Amino acid sequence: MKFTLIWIVALQMAGSGLSPRLHAQIVSSGLPLPNSNWQVLLTPSGYLDLIIDARTGFEGREYLSGEWASAISYSGHDPMWLPKQLIFPDWLTNSNFEVIMKDGQSIWIKDPNNPLNADGNLIMQSMLRNDHLEITHEYQIWNVPDGVAQGLSPQGNEVPAQAMLLSDGFAYQHTLTFYNTSDEPLTDVHFFHLLHSLHGNRAIYDDTDHGGAMADYRFDFTQQGLSHSFHNANGGLYAHTDYITAHSRVAPDAFSNGYYGIQGIDVHDVGKPSTGVHLDIESNTFTEVAEFEPEEGGWVASTARYPLGTIPVGESKSFSLLFSLRTMSKLIQLDPGIVVETPTIEGDTLIIRIKDTNDLFGNTGLGFSVESSPNMRQDTWTPLPLPFRFNLANPGKYFFEVPYDPTVPKLLYRIRLGFGF
Repeated sequence: MKFTLIWIVALQMAGSGLSPRLHAQIVSSGLPLPNSNWQVLLTPSGYLDLIIDARTGFEGREYLSGEWASAISYSGHDPMWLPKQLIFPDWLTNSNFEVIMKDGQSIWIKDPNNPLNADGNLIMQSMLRNDHLEITHEYQIWNVPDGVAQGLSPQGNEVPAQAMLLSDGFAYQHTLTFYNTSDEPLTDVHFFHLLHSLHGNRAIYDDTDHGGAMADYRFDFTQQGLSHSFHNANGGLYAHTDYITAHSRVAPDAFSNGYYGIQGIDVHDVGKPSTGVHLDIESNTFTEVAEFEPEEGGWVASTARYPLGTIPVGESKSFSLLFSLRTMSKLIQLDPGIVVETPTIEGDTLIIRIKDTNDLFGNTGLGFSVESSPNMRQDTWTPLPLPFRFNLANPGKYFFEVPYDPTVPKLLYRIRLGFGF
């Protein structure tokens, strides 16, 4: 029997070499709305699970991989989510909204005869409805060469030395129009929004007018986080400090910054987090915490409630949000120092040993996973649901125990590297 072991440094789309999305989890997808630095993956409900890095060498790294999700309440009804399903962690909501199709599509170009905005970027659209509302979502990217101010001054606190950052050269605009299709006015209408970044460990609400481009979007929820990835071309290990912001023109009348599940208590792949500010939306009670940075390091989220007043019969009201980001990437090590040793067979087990000479597992959260294939074709690799093991007496040394079947003529194995969340 011939065993071939291949070490491949690769970015895991879930941000982890342990591939948490393999745990019977829903695979997220969406229609790409790109710019040269990143792309948004649109879904018909306006919900975003993924905003993906598009910079050379970092293609596929996740910024959001959390939640850009909305809810609505009116006429005494409890807040209702617009998406039926939230992803990573996966949980079902109380939504009764249905997607409206147009020419067989759930997301379409708003005006095929005039498809681009003033910056030359596509304007996309989708629609939802229930018994009372028809909701039109409009999506577009704006070019902002000088950046948008991302607020870092927590409301009510002393202004820090770094009061704000300027984002990169793009902004994503999401406009929702709520049309009353019922036969009665919709009263006490409130729009709710949830923001959660995959690696965020600090959340801030800043209502300071920092000026600059698109300055009318001055009410900011900014999340900051640190993550690591390997460069897709040179294999170097990079540290990324990411800032993502949800901006609005209108001040929220209530908000929370807090948990979206607690590390060590909740899991973050399948199941609704038991603790977090998403529950503040559902209960319509908020903490008014302007800055949150948990000792556990995560997970953080921000929620906001915005008043829309009354929507008369046959009339509509609109609300817009802006998304911006900035990332600072620094090369940590060009050679990560991972060594895959020659595998050995012990009884009915193939032992694959890995040496982590720089202790990236301890220092950066590096993880390992193993895949097998009968050949080298990319579409034939199968993840094996095996934990990587270690001995506390031998730090920096890890191994997989793979079942060995001598009747199988040939199998190839590869180790995939990635980072936890």
